[in-house]
Amino acid sequence: MIHDLTKKLIDKIHAQTLSGSVEWTEGPGKHAYAFEADAFNVVVDATASTANLVISDTEGRELENLTEEELAQASNGQGLDYEQVVREVHSHARRSALGTDNAIEKILGALDGKGGGGEERRGWR
Repeated sequence: MIHDLTKKLIDKIHAQTLSGSVEWTEGPGKHAYAFEADAFNVVVDATASTANLVISDTEGRELENLTEEELAQASNGQGLDYEQVVREVHSHARRSALGTDNAIEKILGALDGKGGGGEERRGWR
């Protein structure tokens, strides 16, 4: 069972991630992304078969470790289970941490002939 305060935190992380207010970085593990807030770390990790959210302090103590099963058993106010919410956060966190949107904007600019000046365009006709 997910504590009500933890649900509130997940909802806040979700909203602020979607709005671009959270600065995600690549986290520990191949599929993990993290951010730090007031000396605490939040990590989301997801693959095709798993999803979890971990909150820890700067000494590395895990304060909360929510598994896919726990997340799937509780729903938010919009009727989404928290596994779906964490997966959506993970998807946006990945884009943020890897700079995907910035890369796509640069590619679009290059395709429109507005590249950053002087870069060689390989493979173009």
